[in-house]
Amino acid sequence: MIRKLLLSALSLGIIAGAYAQDSRHNFFHLSPRQIENRKMVRHFLKNNPSLSGLAHKPTAIKQRVIAQAFDIDGEIDSTTYSYSGTNGSAFDYNNFYELSYSTEFIPDMKPAYLPSYMRASTDIKAGTINSYGDDELYYQASAFYNASGKMDSVYSHDVTADFYPFKRLYLNYNGEGHFGSGIAYMSSDDMAYELESKREITYSSPGRISGDSIFSYSGSDWTLSETYAYHYNSEGRADTITYEDEKYVYTYLGDGRVSTIRNYVLMMDGELNLLMSDSFGYTTGIDYVTYFQEIYYFGDMIDGTKILQYPGDGGRPDSLEMYSFDEDVWIKSAVARYRYNSFNNPESISIEGTDDGEPVSAQIRFYYEEYDDGTSLEDIADSKSFSVYPNPFRNYLTINYAGKDIKGTVSWKLADITGREVFKGTLNLQQGANRIDIPEIAPGNYIITLRDASGKTWASKLVRQ
Repeated sequence: MIRKLLLSALSLGIIAGAYAQDSRHNFFHLSPRQIENRKMVRHFLKNNPSLSGLAHKPTAIKQRVIAQAFDIDGEIDSTTYSYSGTNGSAFDYNNFYELSYSTEFIPDMKPAYLPSYMRASTDIKAGTINSYGDDELYYQASAFYNASGKMDSVYSHDVTADFYPFKRLYLNYNGEGHFGSGIAYMSSDDMAYELESKREITYSSPGRISGDSIFSYSGSDWTLSETYAYHYNSEGRADTITYEDEKYVYTYLGDGRVSTIRNYVLMMDGELNLLMSDSFGYTTGIDYVTYFQEIYYFGDMIDGTKILQYPGDGGRPDSLEMYSFDEDVWIKSAVARYRYNSFNNPESISIEGTDDGEPVSAQIRFYYEEYDDGTSLEDIADSKSFSVYPNPFRNYLTINYAGKDIKGTVSWKLADITGREVFKGTLNLQQGANRIDIPEIAPGNYIITLRDASGKTWASKLVRQ
């Protein structure tokens, strides 16, 4: 399979004797522990408030990916996507290991640091995803979304498996809109579905997870199989996640971005043994990680991966370098170079690397369609329904609403001049003055956007004194 070859070409920390996963489901080609950790890292980065992406441009015409192809020596794997309405997709520059769009809907039944809610699929909101290898369809999935844009359910099946399994996953959210539970069903014929697994999230306060439990179904009742407990520091950030005899410890930079993640296991003698250590580095004004180092400890053997992303025009990566840890020395194993189209979306990624000392090259290509996402920005200054004051502001804003066509809740967010989101919330919009309290933020220029349930969006420039 192309993905297995791709990873081999990138030399991404292949461990001697590690369990090799089926590349059609997971082409990391790493041990189960590494796979679990990298899923956690991806969720952590995607849900980190300081890495929330850029603000909407003042146009509703955007691109969404409809296909991608992995090509090594003429052997091609591909994935296609289809959408409905204004659903779209976005490339994830923190996804170091795949260098691609998601090939599955990911309401992942694994622990993750979720500071406010679970994003069931953070980069793809397609209706269907089809994955092909060796010119044959091998995986197919469909997702359905509720009125607020959250994923309601996922139907999927593996075409190539011996018993052709079908899976249905149903998701539920609590009163605050945060992920509450997910229940999975399995079937071998797409007719009679049986309960398989369940995940439940508990909160100590809105947005603050206290527990994350996973259950399996044993014929007549649920059996608890995994429980993760979350612990927070004085600043309200998760600093420890515990699971049986394991502990994940997080440290942060002063601005709230994650600095390190360390995974320990409790030994029989009571000592904590370090299993994994991840380090993250950032570049000012860039909304993704530009330095990442991952070290695994296997007794006397140490393995690791280091990744450097070099920003180019517009802040998007120009190239990416990967290094493997070999006998206490970092060896460059691959270089990836990006090409972009007129929408600043990746058009292709070319990869040059080595496999057992032999040169290997690969290319990933992306194909898009244009669509109207319904979020054209109407300047509040030109609107007869809205006004925002004071401007300049300090610790609060007033949204004065004189219209009659909006009822109920609107979402709003405040972004700095680079498009980085700094604060967001919801507002039960009433006619007249509606106050929004703003926490302490740096002086400078900002943009506030308001969006109603239909997707219509208004924006205004503001100055923080």
